[in-house]
Amino acid sequence: TYRVLAPKSFLEITEKEVDRALRYDRALSAMMIRIDWPKTLEVGDAKALIEEIVSSFAELMVKSFRTVDTAGRLSPDEFAILLPETRPTQAEVPALNLYEVLMAHPVDTSAGPRTVAIHVGIAGMSPRMRDANALLAAAQLEVMEAAKDPSTPIRVAIPEKMQMSGPRSGSVH
Repeated sequence: TYRVLAPKSFLEITEKEVDRALRYDRALSAMMIRIDWPKTLEVGDAKALIEEIVSSFAELMVKSFRTVDTAGRLSPDEFAILLPETRPTQAEVPALNLYEVLMAHPVDTSAGPRTVAIHVGIAGMSPRMRDANALLAAAQLEVMEAAKDPSTPIRVAIPEKMQMSGPRSGSVH
């Protein structure tokens, strides 16, 4: 079964995948996904609801990616997906699909349906990167930039060039 790994397990796998990508000169992308809690929660929501939302989100997230991809929960509001054999522009497709599904289909909770708002940052391995921390830091930078601009929920870092994306249709919460 596909699952979301704890930070330590995710980082161990990320190190191995980065080593493999460097050794064999293969594409590798990392995607950081941050839940935007102010846009997801309502005033008065209980803390238990947060884990309920995270659980539903994680289930939906893993269904949106390939079984060869690795998912990890790095913090209460941040997830990462490692995409082997994938360039950043290719990783943008499942990111947009996940974003659109979340906008169109709120997750069911005990307090009623909630739309999960997210920001996504994507980065790919470049010759300058020599370890997992560099790859994840690049994706982290992109997710932080995406959070600053509500019209651009997904940002893709391409070595030597930046490409920004927004939703295909509809408005951003």
